[in-house]
Amino acid sequence: MADAPPLTAAKPTLAQVVRARPWLLAPWIALALAAPVVVALRLRPAPVPVYRALPAWRLTDQRAQPYGSAELRGHPFVANFIFTSCPFSCPRLTRHMRRVQDALAREGADVASVRMVSFTVDPTIDTPERLASYAREYGADIARWRFLTGPTPDVQRLSVEGFQLAMGAPPEGRPQGYNILHGEHIMLVDGSGRIRGYYRSDDDGLRKIVRDAETVAHERAP
Repeated sequence: MADAPPLTAAKPTLAQVVRARPWLLAPWIALALAAPVVVALRLRPAPVPVYRALPAWRLTDQRAQPYGSAELRGHPFVANFIFTSCPFSCPRLTRHMRRVQDALAREGADVASVRMVSFTVDPTIDTPERLASYAREYGADIARWRFLTGPTPDVQRLSVEGFQLAMGAPPEGRPQGYNILHGEHIMLVDGSGRIRGYYRSDDDGLRKIVRDAETVAHERAP
């Protein structure tokens, strides 16, 4: 009679292994607990830097109403410098600001507090009436976007000392198609009047400024 094959021990189940050696689960438990933290850190928006505080300022908007840092207190705002007779960069900059306006509108309540401001670097020519016409031409939402003029020294001070952007003077006699030196970045200012970023007027700059505006809009005032 042939010998019977030796009996083999039954393989333990996973539950039996866990009961016998519970410490084997420790790495898996730690990984499960850490995963939500890692995801949260990746989803958290990057902090937006703080550059400098703007001085207090007050100018006149396209409705001939006073408008300045006091009215913007508590409201982050997107800003740029243009002039209505500019044949070169200003139409492109203003079209980009319109894109920013539309992108903010799509974000809805998340950025409802964000305003927009365009400062003219040619205040002598750019009266409130002229700025109002320019605003209509580019489809500006006046509830969010103001176009500002005022005494040239005040605008110069805000551009150079505040935003740290060069600003030139109009050429003598203002020839056809004249240009005025001015900054071509789009700036983000928080509700406390501090500059938080300088952005290019391109697709990447648009994405960044809308993202940062949302982050800044949800910050607590210092």
